[in-house]
Amino acid sequence: MIRILTLLAMLIPGVAHALSCSPPNAAGDVHHSLTDPNLMVVVGELVPPDVVQKRSGEETLWTEAEFTGVQLSGLGEQAVAKPISIAATCIGIWCAELPVTPFSGLFVLSSFDGRREPVLHLNACAWGVYEEPDRKQREILIRCLRERGCLESDFAYFSKY
Repeated sequence: MIRILTLLAMLIPGVAHALSCSPPNAAGDVHHSLTDPNLMVVVGELVPPDVVQKRSGEETLWTEAEFTGVQLSGLGEQAVAKPISIAATCIGIWCAELPVTPFSGLFVLSSFDGRREPVLHLNACAWGVYEEPDRKQREILIRCLRERGCLESDFAYFSKY
């Protein structure tokens, strides 16, 4: 009986495995991305195109969305309006979907797939997309960017995400 159950578990991939993601944390995401030369932290609205490609497997789906908002940096906030590339990928059998309606928040863009410009990389764990930060959280992220690292205590301000 044990052999049959073991064989069934091996033949049905994904059933016995669960996706395990650490809780998303904007300060942690920024902190761990500081060595990326393409790191870009923005707050505002993304407006995706009217037609979004449907997934037909585990490949990466790409689109561009119009972004309007501010970029956070070690110098503070600067208004920005530009197109942003979005890549939706899978982790095993769990896949992110491309957005189909406008949405606002904090977005952490970084290097992906050899591209020269920053990319919003969406995956099944939802890192990179967060609720719009309040004033205190913005100040923390600006300090993290300026000092090239976050303090351990900074992560607690983002634990509700």
